[in-house]
Amino acid sequence: MKTPRKVDLEDMALETLELEKQRLFEKLLNGCEPKKHRNILYEVLGVIDFKRRFEARGS
Repeated sequence: MKTPRKVDLEDMALETLELEKQRLFEKLLNGCEPKKHRNILYEVLGVIDFKRRFEARGS
């Protein structure tokens, strides 16, 4: 699977982002390109946090 870009992350559903987060955690723990996956994980977590806050206000 290719590494998602930030623009792609913003278009993903929250459930898909949660799966992507788990996949990145696994890669990070396995030591596979840790710096790259750590940075992407931070982006994913930021998008998840933003979407959760936005959905909470919209409800």
